[in-house]
Amino acid sequence: MKRTERGLTLVELVIAIVVVSIAVTSIMGVMASVGGRSANPIVFMQAQAIAESYLDEINTKAFVYPDPGPVCKTPPALRSDYTAICDFTGLPDTVVRNALGAAIPELSGYSVSVAVTENMGADFIPNLAVVADALKIVVTVTSANDVFNFTSYRTRY
Repeated sequence: MKRTERGLTLVELVIAIVVVSIAVTSIMGVMASVGGRSANPIVFMQAQAIAESYLDEINTKAFVYPDPGPVCKTPPALRSDYTAICDFTGLPDTVVRNALGAAIPELSGYSVSVAVTENMGADFIPNLAVVADALKIVVTVTSANDVFNFTSYRTRY
């Protein structure tokens, strides 16, 4: 009577362990790489939400001041007194703030600056030297590792 042996030899067992360890090491390396970069889209989405909030607030303001004079002049001291788009020129918020100027502590890792440019030229309408009734609004949101620029245009309508 012939006995059939069942099981693995030592050589087969060692080869199986080596193959499984190489596979696990490769998978863990890919997972670490993906995990390290997965926070970046979240930071970008948060920066985009902050910039959209600022741009919404800015674009709801008047194009010009109610009184005659230049389109952009020195803005008032209090943000709650901002009435025109140009009031936001040079706004540096080291902490993200709401429309009333109150800081939002949950967003303390971000800062915001605003630049408003008058008399837009060729970047607004190609082949046109100056567009007097257009403003370019650039909101820059800075996080710990990245700087994001968001641009909007506003015309007198």
